[in-house]
Amino acid sequence: MCAAAVRRGVLLRPLGDVVIVMPPLTITDDEIDRIADVLADAIDEISHEPVVR
Repeated sequence: MCAAAVRRGVLLRPLGDVVIVMPPLTITDDEIDRIADVLADAIDEISHEPVVR
């Protein structure tokens, strides 16, 4: 999943079965939305099941 997110321009930190999202302290609402959208798209890509948003 992290590779799918990286292809979309978002870096995630994998720790075993857990993915840590560590946004900077100075982040906009739009940037948070982008991270959430990319994370959902990456999950969709690897699971072949749509994520409920």
